[in-house]
Amino acid sequence: MVIEEANLSDVPDLIELQYRAYQSEAALHDDWSIPPLSETAYDMGLAFTENYFTKVIQDGRIVGSGRAKLADGQCFISKMAVEPELRGRGIGSCILRHLESRFTAVREFTLFTGEKSERNLKMYKNRGYREIDARLWVKRLSSTCENLPNQSRQRQILAVTPSDHHKGLVKYKPLI
Repeated sequence: MVIEEANLSDVPDLIELQYRAYQSEAALHDDWSIPPLSETAYDMGLAFTENYFTKVIQDGRIVGSGRAKLADGQCFISKMAVEPELRGRGIGSCILRHLESRFTAVREFTLFTGEKSERNLKMYKNRGYREIDARLWVKRLSSTCENLPNQSRQRQILAVTPSDHHKGLVKYKPLI
């Protein structure tokens, strides 16, 4: 398994993977209008101008993907996808870890997932995210925060309004 940056030539495979991967999410929430299912290849191609895309390759095919966008010192992670038959093998955790490692100077990571998506919620919790304000999740990196002045450890909670059936998650990281 190899994880690397995706490029525009990967869009046809990425859009097909995303469509397959989000079928179960749409069924779980009885919402077939979720953005990953309505995004076109053209829209995804445009998203390459503002997002870092990653792909996971196994046996010569793309089996996982995700993207991240920087804005105001925050990293917004979105549309992570794993081939349905390969879920539960750590691919999603690898994607998340890879995306986090690409943006070492950001203060926080933000993402959303369906509130009924227990597998996703468990993975985010295991990766150090936690829910706050019933909508947001936060991770404070205590190993690096301990030696910082108190004011450096304080972080503002994001004001995010996800759709009714999605949870927002935030992972805070101190600036060093």
